[in-house]
Parts: sequence; structure tokens; C-alpha cells
Amino acid sequence: EHHDGIVEHLVDNLRELENDKIFNQIQIYQRDQSCIYDSQVDQISAAEVLQECLFGKWSKVEEEMLKLGQERLKELGEIDK
Repeated sequence: EHHDGIVEHLVDNLRELENDKIFNQIQIYQRDQSCIYDSQVDQISAAEVLQECLFGKWSKVEEEMLKLGQERLKELGEIDK
């Protein structure tokens, strides 16, 4: 619950940092260390990219991970019987 509140405010906080021009450059990286946003290259705002990354459509990898997790939970449920 606390974690959810923090994540929900990340986009607004980033937007504020962008508007205040506190940093010369903002980059956003995924867990696999690939850069998905660089303010020196991309024209869109970092906050928009982060919004889509956190709350947008799931990637194929994320969908597959969910499917595998659900299958594993089903298997564990059958073990308990």
C-alpha cells in the first residue's frame, strides 16, 4: 500500500523536476538496463514516458511472466489438495 502511493507520485514528481529544470539531463532505464528515455535525444517529456512505462499497456514479457506466475500458483494449489 505504501509502495503504491510512492509509485503513483513518481510521475508528478518527475514532471515537477522537469518543469523546474533542475537537471541538465534526465534518463529513464528499464530493469534490463536499457535506456528508454534521454532528455537530450527525445522530444517527449520524461513524465509522459514514465507514465506509460508504469501504468501503460503491458509488454509481451510482462504478460508472459503473469501467465507463468498464474500457472505456478495453480500448480501449488493442486499440491495442497
